Amino acid sequence: MYKDLKKITNILDSFENKDITITQRGFIETNFYIKNITYDIKMDILKIKDKEKKIYIIINLNQVYRFELLSNGISLYLDNDTQIDISI
Repeated sequence: MYKDLKKITNILDSFENKDITITQRGFIETNFYIKNITYDIKMDILKIKDKEKKIYIIINLNQVYRFELLSNGISLYLDNDTQIDISI
């Protein structure tokens, strides 16, 4: 399992039931909003979902090689040259 999983889950716990922005940069770029976030981690797969709408993102945590704490969230860096920011 990803070595910093506890730090990531602590941050995600603080986001639960809040509205967040997810920004993905790299070979695919996107920006979307999740109202009332919920998340689940099973077998190194992180699923972040909106409780009310069918909006979600799934991240294989085995692909995360680095993460940074932001003033209002977290930034995940994946092996495929993708950066995902999760913030309030």
